[in-house]
Amino acid sequence: MMFRHKKIYFVFLFIVLVLLVVVVPLQRSIDRDLDKMHPERKLVTAPAGEFLGTFLFGFKDIVVDLMWLRLDYYWDHQQQEKMFPLYRVITKLDPRFLDAWILWAWNIGYNLSATVKDPEIKEKCYWADINILKEGIEFNQDKYDLFFECGWVYYHKLNLYAEASKYFTLAGQRKDIPMYVPHILAHSYAKAHDWQKSLEIWESVKRKNDINSSKSEVAERHIRKMKKHIKTEQMGETVKDYMYP
Repeated sequence: MMFRHKKIYFVFLFIVLVLLVVVVPLQRSIDRDLDKMHPERKLVTAPAGEFLGTFLFGFKDIVVDLMWLRLDYYWDHQQQEKMFPLYRVITKLDPRFLDAWILWAWNIGYNLSATVKDPEIKEKCYWADINILKEGIEFNQDKYDLFFECGWVYYHKLNLYAEASKYFTLAGQRKDIPMYVPHILAHSYAKAHDWQKSLEIWESVKRKNDINSSKSEVAERHIRKMKKHIKTEQMGETVKDYMYP
């Protein structure tokens, strides 16, 4: 039994040494290149998860936890550019780790994009955000989270409301969704001036919340607004609404 414990210890030590040999020089190389890169390029460079998985076996969860703690350290010390390679490794090792996908995408689409002034680079950050979320969706089809996050970037950053509606709809088809999912879906249709579709969503929300007076009141208010907008357009006039310009 003692021999077995020693053997496991040496195997784990070997894994740690391999990781150090691979990751540390790689990170140093990334650090040297960061200043020369455009901001949107500071995203994904890291060893493939399949390569690391060959060595990790049953220690994968431990390594993911340690890397997650390192992410906290980089965040606290305002070294966000060093976080992106770790996100890549973590999501390769554990593609069901939703928070890793969400925070990786959010740090690019919101934090990194906020540091640049060039609108073209900003937009590249938004699309990098989208691509990360879509990659994560492939591994998490049963959860609403990444569908919703993807829809939100289309809605909030890219103003592509038809695409936003598509992903909010997919989010709404999953189990245990929060109440705001159909609400933002209705808003995305309204942003596209599809008043009828927005009306249908709000009517569905009202039917489901007739017992809850506050939620039903919110839905009723938007129902009245959508009906007003539909009538306005039927009269040949232009809808003026600060929420849905």
